[in-house]
Amino acid sequence: MKNQKPTVEETLQSIDSTLKRIEELLSNKSDVTVITSRIMGYITDVLEKSQKEFSKASPKYHWD
Repeated sequence: MKNQKPTVEETLQSIDSTLKRIEELLSNKSDVTVITSRIMGYITDVLEKSQKEFSKASPKYHWD
């Protein structure tokens, strides 16, 4: 069997499908940004609390 080239219509459908997926990803970007920002905030809080606890426990654990 010989490999057939996709028809113009199939190619256009593939491009359209790809563009729709990109559009979905971009529309969800703001959600991802908000979630990422919250996660980073939580991580920062945990690190700050850990730093305070380590500082109380032993002066050698001091991060500037």
